[in-house]
Amino acid sequence: MSEHTDDVVTIQHLHPHERLRLLRERKAIRQADFAAQLDVTQSTISHWENGTTTPSKSARENIAEILGTDPYSCECCGR
Repeated sequence: MSEHTDDVVTIQHLHPHERLRLLRERKAIRQADFAAQLDVTQSTISHWENGTTTPSKSARENIAEILGTDPYSCECCGR
């Protein structure tokens, strides 16, 4: 398998909240900066990434735009 294919398989096996953290970290975006871009608190980002809560539909759309992923595939976060 290529490195990219291995990467996709790895991401697909993660829980949605783990994908969110991984994708954010790959973009080298700090939680505080991500929170500011989404107009939420850093605590909210932490809750999403720990799986305590899930982002709303509109937040998922904004997250997907920032991270360059598809909000409807639920690639980055829970439904």
